Amino acid sequence: MVSILRISLILLIGFMMTISKAHAQPSDCNNIFFSQYIEGSSFNKLIELYNPTSRCIDLSNYTIQLYNNGSTLPNQSYSPNATIPAKGTFGIVNSQADSFILNKADVTSGITNFNGDDVIVLLEGADTLDMIGVIGNQPSSGWQVGNEDTKDNTLVRADTVQKGTKNWQKGATQWNTYPQDDTTNLARHINTTCPAADSAEVAFAQSSLTVVEDSQTVAVALTITNPKQAPSMLEVSVTGGSADSGKDYNISSPVSVTFPGCSDTNQTVNLSVLEDSINETSETVILSISNIMSNAVKGPDSTFTLTIQDDDLPDSFEAIGDYNSSNASCEADSAGTSAAFEGIVTSTDYRNSGVQFFIQGPTGGIAVIDSLNSFGYQGSIQQGDRFRVVGQIAQSKGLIYVQPDTIRKVS
Repeated sequence: MVSILRISLILLIGFMMTISKAHAQPSDCNNIFFSQYIEGSSFNKLIELYNPTSRCIDLSNYTIQLYNNGSTLPNQSYSPNATIPAKGTFGIVNSQADSFILNKADVTSGITNFNGDDVIVLLEGADTLDMIGVIGNQPSSGWQVGNEDTKDNTLVRADTVQKGTKNWQKGATQWNTYPQDDTTNLARHINTTCPAADSAEVAFAQSSLTVVEDSQTVAVALTITNPKQAPSMLEVSVTGGSADSGKDYNISSPVSVTFPGCSDTNQTVNLSVLEDSINETSETVILSISNIMSNAVKGPDSTFTLTIQDDDLPDSFEAIGDYNSSNASCEADSAGTSAAFEGIVTSTDYRNSGVQFFIQGPTGGIAVIDSLNSFGYQGSIQQGDRFRVVGQIAQSKGLIYVQPDTIRKVS
């Protein structure tokens, strides 16, 4: 009885593993392959490519080679100057084919001057992706495909095929045959095992940026992943922030943005920062992807915050010595208060981001530290430079320093 239960359990586990594998995400479906082959009457010759991925693919690095009459070297080569969309096809046809085939193809090329006994190869760079036939061989009546062959027939790749193969013995089992000149499945290849195409996602290239207030134009970049064949259109709007439109910044909200089809080139929205003479705290502008009109969804960073730091310095500066003292508990007397200093840089500590340096004035010295914002001075602050600093007094591990709102090099 125990043995029967053990055998049953093993069979059940094996069955469940088989089901799991059948529903697992395929590891292929990541590059183009041949999806249709027409060796028709007269000049009705066509070869079709299929893109099983979720992205558009630039075909300029791909080559189709034709080996005629058992040749061991390619007689012709062709690299399409085109892009094939996600889950889309690209048909290459003989220029003298009948109109019912020409009208369904994308481009004409002499690479289609083949007969049923020739070899066609697809490469990406130097890597062979797919092949019809065996290089160096010439069958008497076409390459065997099931009960038919490649001569005077139309071949359509089976809907379960996820990638090409350079092994024709395997490839010959992956095609369905149709009558000569049949175009029923042309330009609409069906694949039932590759995942559905991911949606195109649009987002801001970064979620935030800090700039110093002056008259400048900030180009806010947007990105797209998995672009589709048709353009993706959206709007970017001002949705919040403490800065005043027309006073602190200008932007024509909402701004229309278009990503061209099959292009992952960043697009930009321009925002003008306006200069004023008011001594004020930092202000923000919040932009959001507010309306997607076609062919995309919002990505993770659909909101962008621009912080505008004031560059207007006060008319007078405090004595550093009045702010760098501490009490009996070693706590800064002036922690949390605002102050404005001017001093000479006596030391610097360059970082991957932000600024850290020490300034010395007539009454004492103090560190200036911001771990994130460099205020445009990343790696350029030198000993002997004179700086003016406005910020908050802070303390960390006993060190009293200024957390700057504004810094400016005077000389």
